[in-house]
Amino acid sequence: MKFYREEYSDWKIEFAYSPFFEMACSLHVLSNPDHHIGRLKWAENIYKHIDEKLLIDINYFGKHYYGWCSMMEFCEASNVVNSFSIIEAIEYIETLDINQFVYYLLNKDISINTIKNVLYKKNTSLPKGLNDEQKSLFNKPESIRSRLINCLKEYYYLYFQDELKAIEPLLIRTLKRHKIYSEKMDFLDFINTLHERIEVNKTQFHFHKYKRFDVSFDEIKKIVIKASTFIGPHLLIGLPDDNILKLTIRVNPWETNPYEIPSDLHRILKALADQTRLKIIKNIYKNPSCTQSLAKNLNLTEACISKHLKVLDTAGLVYKKRKGNFIIYSVDSMAIDRIPMDLYQYLDE
Repeated sequence: MKFYREEYSDWKIEFAYSPFFEMACSLHVLSNPDHHIGRLKWAENIYKHIDEKLLIDINYFGKHYYGWCSMMEFCEASNVVNSFSIIEAIEYIETLDINQFVYYLLNKDISINTIKNVLYKKNTSLPKGLNDEQKSLFNKPESIRSRLINCLKEYYYLYFQDELKAIEPLLIRTLKRHKIYSEKMDFLDFINTLHERIEVNKTQFHFHKYKRFDVSFDEIKKIVIKASTFIGPHLLIGLPDDNILKLTIRVNPWETNPYEIPSDLHRILKALADQTRLKIIKNIYKNPSCTQSLAKNLNLTEACISKHLKVLDTAGLVYKKRKGNFIIYSVDSMAIDRIPMDLYQYLDE
């Protein structure tokens, strides 16, 4: 469902309701519920009743495919994905050209031509920056797609379908109301109201996330605005690689305590509030290492190093990978990058 307002500075403005997009946002919450206080009780209730195998699949795709955010990219593949029927959207993804499927699942970070060359063995070297599970996608794309489709269908029928019935009227009313609201004021002023970390000047949008993203007005031909009850506290944007800037209205009809600290943020800050753990992170930042090497470098016992690594691992600040008889630890740079953003999200709420 789409609502259009008059163009602004040659930009087409579209307010769009997408049930599939909202389901993808809900899966993002389930993959890291501690971060979304407004939806924490909902997530805890789902966790009490959800099938164990389905939860394993939800966590698998959340962990290895951008916290389910790449699933939102499928909304660009066809209007079918944004229809009122989530099952039609899933069935479309099920029959999507396999090259396009891999392209969207990898968050559009790798070109279609590169994907084709790897899948059809014209180029056997995998693109850099992929984790091990993403690399396996190129060896068995149909198998992973089948696992994803089964996960989506089961989750929709058993858990999300009833939730959508409750929130759908609210989302549609919110989009209609914001369309009218945007027409009663300068559109750039309206964009400023969508999130505390959106900044607008005369020629650019500035989006403050883990780093600042700048979007020139000249890059934009269309702005699409969606709404979600799940995406808070995030500033969710889609940058205009196709001249379409995508923004999301945060809808929170439930009362929350503004001083309640997300437990994942608390774990991270607590993990960093220790000199030994900071020294470990500095040691493995550029040179991944094992417990034995760290103990030698820092002049500490292996037991002491293991205890601190466990805290860092629980906080999601390090990766670990077995190599022969050793487990090699490395820093999750993206987790470090997200700390200022997560802190600002807490302050903004």
